Amino acid sequence: MLDGFPILGPRFADGRPVTNADLDACHGRMGDVRLNGAATRMYRYRFTREFPYTLGCFRGAVDPALLRR
Repeated sequence: MLDGFPILGPRFADGRPVTNADLDACHGRMGDVRLNGAATRMYRYRFTREFPYTLGCFRGAVDPALLRR
C-alpha cells in the first residue's frame, strides 16, 4: 500500500481464515512477515472475505511522492 506495509492473504499460517474480529480498524495487525528471506515482526494488512475486504484506513504515513504519480 501507499504507506509501505504489506498486504497478506485471507488465511493465517495454520490455514484458519482471517476475520474482521482478528484485525484492528485499519484491517491489519502486528505479526511476523517473511521479507527477503528474513522473518520480520511488523504491521501488515490482511485480506478478508468481510467488508472492507482490504483496508479500512492507512496505519502508517503515506509517501506524498507516491500520490503525484
